[in-house]
Amino acid sequence: MRSQRRHDSELFPKWLNSDIVIYATPLYHYTLNATLKAFIERTLPLLEPFFRQFEGKTYHPMRSKHPKVVFLSVAGFPDPEIFDPLSAWVRYIFGKNKNLIAEIYRPMAEAMGLAISQNKARTFWKPSVRQAMKLSTIQIFCLKP
Repeated sequence: MRSQRRHDSELFPKWLNSDIVIYATPLYHYTLNATLKAFIERTLPLLEPFFRQFEGKTYHPMRSKHPKVVFLSVAGFPDPEIFDPLSAWVRYIFGKNKNLIAEIYRPMAEAMGLAISQNKARTFWKPSVRQAMKLSTIQIFCLKP
């Protein structure tokens, strides 16, 4: 537990100072993995400890700016609907404050290892990464399970 706290204390300021964060997780039981979920839950101090109401909805006000979010997940299942429960959670957590800028879900992820899929993936990812680098302060950090 002590190393996890040290890990969080190093990661949280980097996360907070980022323009965009990309959360990436394999689909685990229709949702995200425990390591990523724990990190997201540790961002709770970003919220004030009291409630406000706006247009009939109760919320915690933010203490500071939340980075914009891109959420990425892969699964072995061939049906795109497999991501519906995860997408609903992501939209609820990040969409209500207009922090969610994209969701990228890839069913049948094992096929990405095939040569024909790798060429298609390169044509998509290279321009996307170049564009993101122009727009954002890129901070790369990894959560290891």
